[in-house]
Amino acid sequence: MMSRTQPDESDAFGFGAIGKDAEVDLTAFEPKPKAIDRASAEAAAEVAEVAGFTRRAPAKSDRKPRAQAAAKAARGGEKGGKGRVNINDLLGIEDRYPETQRAQLNLLAPVPVVLRWRQLVASANGRPAWEILERAMEALEATSDAGGRS
Repeated sequence: MMSRTQPDESDAFGFGAIGKDAEVDLTAFEPKPKAIDRASAEAAAEVAEVAGFTRRAPAKSDRKPRAQAAAKAARGGEKGGKGRVNINDLLGIEDRYPETQRAQLNLLAPVPVVLRWRQLVASANGRPAWEILERAMEALEATSDAGGRS
């Protein structure tokens, strides 16, 4: 018979005491404080700030409005002129809704319908997909109005 004060050889870590009245000493597993080299940390923070690197996204109050971001992109950005470019500007297509907010439209449809849609968009000579959708809606509205619906 094994006594409570003497663990047997197969219980070298004292797991036999778990679930019983005896307490297990876990102090060896407590997290140790990490030493921080303040001089190196401050130097790294300074270099990152000069280079424009940040660890976290800017606070909402620090974010630039879209108009400022678009103007910056139109100027070519700050780093080598590789900012965002509107594809309509490159293709010479005038946007009918230049100041309107954009929203994404996701649609779950059968594969043949999606393939037909993609073919329509591909054959539209560079027109955006939303214009094709808009024309289809106008045609649908015209046929439903002609059908006597008021």
